[in-house]
Amino acid sequence: MARSVHLKRNLGLFEVTLSGIGIILGAGIYALIGEAAGLAGNAVWISFAFSAVIAVLTGLSYAELASMFPKASAEYEYTKQAFGGYPAFIIGWMIIFSGVIGAATVALGFAGYFSQLSGLPLYLLLFFL
Repeated sequence: MARSVHLKRNLGLFEVTLSGIGIILGAGIYALIGEAAGLAGNAVWISFAFSAVIAVLTGLSYAELASMFPKASAEYEYTKQAFGGYPAFIIGWMIIFSGVIGAATVALGFAGYFSQLSGLPLYLLLFFL
């Protein structure tokens, strides 16, 4: 017999805001700014400004969608309402994979910096992260 499972909203605005700031700082500033500066040179600030505009527009789009579909499944629910179940299933898995890749990027960036600081090999640090 199948049971109905419902997601509960346990995270408030404060927790979600801190999580977003942590992801932005971890991956965007500490791990990738050196690579971005190496590729863009002095234009790195223009690329950050361009990215900020895109982030604001994306945030406003998410706010609009969240007001239209206030269920706790975000991209999955939006895609399900627009295109049906199969594309929503694919999007749900893509969100999971993007979270894993984002966490791996942050871990690799942190391990690289910590390796430079401590002199320990990178693979040893990644083993403990």
